[in-house]
Amino acid sequence: MEERRRIEEELEKVNEAEELYWQQRGGEKWIFEGDSNTNFFHLTTNSRRRKKTILSLEEKGENITDPEQIK
Repeated sequence: MEERRRIEEELEKVNEAEELYWQQRGGEKWIFEGDSNTNFFHLTTNSRRRKKTILSLEEKGENITDPEQIK
């Protein structure tokens, strides 16, 4: 039982070291390459902004395209 406990503790330390290694590697990648999700979120936000932009209004049969008048 003592030998098993010692081996399990050693395995736990190895797993923690590996997890730390991959966290550090991920941080290095982020520094050099940037966050891979950033581009996706910018595209999503810009797409939503384009969809919601009002380019013209029709009032009493007349089209209004001037942004100041639309406001």
